Amino acid sequence: MSLKESVPFIGADNLRSELEDRGVRLTGKGVKVGVIDTGIDYNHPDLSRSYVKGYDVVDKDDDPMESKIRGKAQTFHGTHVAGIIAANGRVKGVAPEAELYIYRALGPEGQGSTAFILEAIERAIDDEVDVLNLSLGSPINGPDWPTSLALDKATEAGIITVTSNGNSGPDLWSVGSPGTSSKAISVGASTPPLKAPQIRVSDGEENIGLHAIQGSKPWDLKRSNLLVDGHLGMPEDLMSVEGKVVLIERGGIPIKAKLENAKEAGAKAVLLMNNIPGTFAAGVEEPVAFTAATIDHHDGVRLREWIEQNGEDAMIETKYVEETDHMALFSSRGPVTQTWDIKPDVVAPGVDIDSTVPNGYMALNGTSMAAPHIAGAAALLKQAKPEWGPEQVKAALMNTAVPLVSENGERYPPFVQGSGRVDIEAAVRSDTLVYPGALSFGVWDGDPKQQESQRLEKELTIENHGNEKRTYRFDVPASLGTGLKCKCQCLLQSNRVNRRT
Repeated sequence: MSLKESVPFIGADNLRSELEDRGVRLTGKGVKVGVIDTGIDYNHPDLSRSYVKGYDVVDKDDDPMESKIRGKAQTFHGTHVAGIIAANGRVKGVAPEAELYIYRALGPEGQGSTAFILEAIERAIDDEVDVLNLSLGSPINGPDWPTSLALDKATEAGIITVTSNGNSGPDLWSVGSPGTSSKAISVGASTPPLKAPQIRVSDGEENIGLHAIQGSKPWDLKRSNLLVDGHLGMPEDLMSVEGKVVLIERGGIPIKAKLENAKEAGAKAVLLMNNIPGTFAAGVEEPVAFTAATIDHHDGVRLREWIEQNGEDAMIETKYVEETDHMALFSSRGPVTQTWDIKPDVVAPGVDIDSTVPNGYMALNGTSMAAPHIAGAAALLKQAKPEWGPEQVKAALMNTAVPLVSENGERYPPFVQGSGRVDIEAAVRSDTLVYPGALSFGVWDGDPKQQESQRLEKELTIENHGNEKRTYRFDVPASLGTGLKCKCQCLLQSNRVNRRT
């Protein structure tokens, strides 16, 4: 999905068009947005007008150019993220006239130390950026990791901090730092309007859903294709795969090597099956121009049996199903350890997002792509409401978010989607703010005899930014019953409180 589709989907274009009819240009103009990442190709025609200044923490100079060294050292991530925020050329980001301040803290292969990231945050504070985006993370789930605490400090300094929630879903407790920051806006990934590929082996069989491999070509097969078993994807496993789709099992060698081996052998595409029960999110650090997707272990076993039974007649057919506003499988879930904080705070499109990269454009998946949609949204809010601080901007985005429901019609829990998918138009028009936008009371015992000893209090701020006097009402949760153990969370949206147990 190009930015021409994902940006309108979250309400930016509708709002912009309506305000322009009134003589107001809401483009992020005058708002300073910092990006801590792999740097930027500031010569890209869609980014040259937005780039203002930067610093390379890795090489210790004022040139935050992406690494263009051929091979594994080459990077593109920061340019992609920056384009989502403020591309202003052939494609336009969420806030195309925002001012980009770029801090290269991740070097070759997209790796960087905690010390580099902390230095970049300090430089962003010194530069007095209004919004700061970090599409990066570690697997550490804890509120006291240095990068999480640093984002709390940056927020206290007046910066709207935005960070990706991580790509380690779909299990709970998979959020990683700095997504565990209590004051930053942690962002999960949802699916924008797209046609999701599914395969089936014969009429009457249940369709098998495919999941994109970040860095590979999206699945785009149009007709029936012969499926063969490529085992672990070693060269000796791929002697007779030319022109065929290959089922390859995860493990043994890196995913990138499996894809390159299949491409070299002349395969048409790869289906990568998990080697343990369940689904998984996959990606390659360096792009591979080859069609591939993942499937879960159970579906992989089914396909392997189909191949054994049918041999040269083991055909698969691809179909495409409209899919909108569901959670991405890979998006990390909360809660945060120790505090039981709800994470993510909100979600945004993060699947198949086509944005700028050095010398061109590329579609990528990840919460890394979702976070800059929110950073751009924060820039628009800051332009529209310059008097609002980080807490108020975060509240507006959370209070007005659209709650998402799964394929079976059930609302995703708070630890999966936070308040829901951002709606910029509603956030800018919001005249009531309730913050914090979510409350977590941890684990407690609902025994009435123990109520006093387990009494928990949380403070809420309600602000009326309208011109009329208002009365606010809270729904009081029903009794939980004697001896019931409960994990309590509340999501505060608009003028009501929705309780989830």
